[in-house]
Amino acid sequence: MRSIIVYYSLEGNSKMVAESLSNLLGSELLQLEPKDPYPTGRVSKFLSGKDALSHKRPELVPYEFNADEYDRIIIGTPVWAGQPAPPLNTFLTENDLKGKRTSFFACSSSGNAAKCLKKMKEMAGAEDDAPLLSIIDPYAKPSDQKIQTIQQWGIEVIGRFDSDEDWDLYDTERQPLGKTMKRGSDIPDGAYHIVVSVWMRNSEGRYLMSKRSDKKKWCPGMWETTGGAVESGETSLEGAVREVQEELGIELDPAKGRLVRSVRSDALHDFYDVWMFDVDAEPDEIRRQDEEVSDVRWMTAEEIDRLWNENKMHVLLDYYKEII
Repeated sequence: MRSIIVYYSLEGNSKMVAESLSNLLGSELLQLEPKDPYPTGRVSKFLSGKDALSHKRPELVPYEFNADEYDRIIIGTPVWAGQPAPPLNTFLTENDLKGKRTSFFACSSSGNAAKCLKKMKEMAGAEDDAPLLSIIDPYAKPSDQKIQTIQQWGIEVIGRFDSDEDWDLYDTERQPLGKTMKRGSDIPDGAYHIVVSVWMRNSEGRYLMSKRSDKKKWCPGMWETTGGAVESGETSLEGAVREVQEELGIELDPAKGRLVRSVRSDALHDFYDVWMFDVDAEPDEIRRQDEEVSDVRWMTAEEIDRLWNENKMHVLLDYYKEII
């Protein structure tokens, strides 16, 4: 599945959302640039608002785009005077997106993006149920909650996995609700499931990192630690041991597992448990599950830092410096 994020950004907010989604979904990026750039600062508020209200269509720096090459197209803009930024007007009139699976996001300082999103949908000929995201100054005023909101919206855009896997559901205090759900279904409000991430450290102080298959929907080709959702009837620890055995063929001793981090995400509807195991495994002892993992390496903390700084690591591992 191939996807692209087309966006315009003046002050960095739309760029931040686009790059966050690209890291999560493995989408290509197309940043629109007017031939005559808009200024920043106070004068920009007047000029940008005036052009937006006039529905201007500025000439863009030449770009390459063919809608037929993509399964999903995500379009993003800052909100100017309640309207999309003019470069989006140009793009949406130059390209026929009718019949394509489109989604839209808008960044504003007030949160009032409904008019802007409606305008983009109309110009693109999008379906009524096209996913929409309105977010307030994610770059200018960042927060963990905003990052989680972007990630949750990305999951909605691509669609959840279809699977026969069952998950147990818990309340906000992690007490069992006595209910299960199928993976791929919408998680009810106030309900959560458990997700695990498993770090393995050898006697040399290196950590075992896995590279996700390029066929994965989320973060294809990105580096991560082994993990996944805990299945119905399992404890968090049992799920951690199972995931490692399935993906890498390594048999972990549950008694040696240490829970080093656990957080609840209201946006993602999960409890995210991070486990640490001290284990030595030779390369010939690791049996990759090819549909999940394309490469495995023991890495130093410095090498992991480099992966993160080069945007080559799974976005949900943003906590890694807390535990290594």
